[in-house]
Amino acid sequence: MGQSGNVKALKSTVVVAGALAFYWIAIELAFKSWLNKARDALNKSDQIQTRTALITTAQLRSYDNKASELSNAPNLKP
Repeated sequence: MGQSGNVKALKSTVVVAGALAFYWIAIELAFKSWLNKARDALNKSDQIQTRTALITTAQLRSYDNKASELSNAPNLKP
């Protein structure tokens, strides 16, 4: 007796998913040291970008505060 089309499709899907998982693990193991270095570099870059964004935000707030102080100051015309 033959299998129905749905069962064949399901088996094919499971086989393909298993093969992809196997190849993913094989690549991870083969390039483990290089991938770790690349991931560490990305994490370091993200930390630097986050710090830069925080510093920039603090600087903008400081400038806004100074601008509002200047706009609230009385006009001193001679």
